Amino acid sequence: MRSNYPCFSNLHVSHSSPLTLTMLHVLRFTSSTNDQLLKDFLVKKASILEDWLKRLCSSVGGMVDVQDKSVADRKKVMISRAIQSLIEVYKEKQQYAITQKFEELKNIL
Repeated sequence: MRSNYPCFSNLHVSHSSPLTLTMLHVLRFTSSTNDQLLKDFLVKKASILEDWLKRLCSSVGGMVDVQDKSVADRKKVMISRAIQSLIEVYKEKQQYAITQKFEELKNIL
């Protein structure tokens, strides 16, 4: 899947890169913060995050052998937790259209 954003257009999605794993870990905790500036930032960047997460979901879905399946299952859990945290942020910020997109993304996973 190709990104609609120039900053991501040449970026190969690697679901095991340290940056990706760190981002997923950080996103997982965004709903529990009281930092409204961070939450506002996440609302502004929702389309970029959606595109990135779609690409991650797509790359994890391509893992087929038994060993890959175990790794893929763990990565799906990480992605799902990050998406759920974002859903909670978008609900809190009353961004219902964005919330729905991320709920659909989570259901695809």
